[in-house]
Amino acid sequence: MIMGAGKTTCIAPMLTLLLGNDGRLVLNIVPKALLAQTRNVMRKMFGQILAKRVVTLEFSRMMGQDDPFDVQLIKQQLFDAQRDAAVVCTTPAAIKSMFLRHLELLQLNHLHMNTQKKYKAEMHK
Repeated sequence: MIMGAGKTTCIAPMLTLLLGNDGRLVLNIVPKALLAQTRNVMRKMFGQILAKRVVTLEFSRMMGQDDPFDVQLIKQQLFDAQRDAAVVCTTPAAIKSMFLRHLELLQLNHLHMNTQKKYKAEMHK
C-alpha cells in the first residue's frame, strides 16, 4: 500500500460511515502503531459532525481467567457499540485473542459437559 494516500483519514472514515448503520458492527482493524492515530481521526470526523461514539477494543486471552465478568463486559460493550452504530477501533492481535479465547471457552465447556455426562452415567450404575 502507498503510504500517505489517505487510507486512515479519508477511506476508513468513509467506509465506516457507509457500513456503520442498520445494526451492523463496524470494526476498524489497524496495526497497533496506527491505533491511536486512527482513533483520533475517527473522533475528529465523527465526534463533531455525526456525534458517533468511538470505542477502542482491547482484548487479551488472559481476560476472564480471574473474573469471567471481564468477558461479559467486553461483550456488552460490543453490543452497545452495534446498537449505537459506534465506531470501534482495534488491532489484529485483539481480534485474534478474542477468537482464541472463544475457542478455549468452547473447549472448556465441552470438557465440562463430557465430565458431567460421565459422572451421571457412573452414578446410575
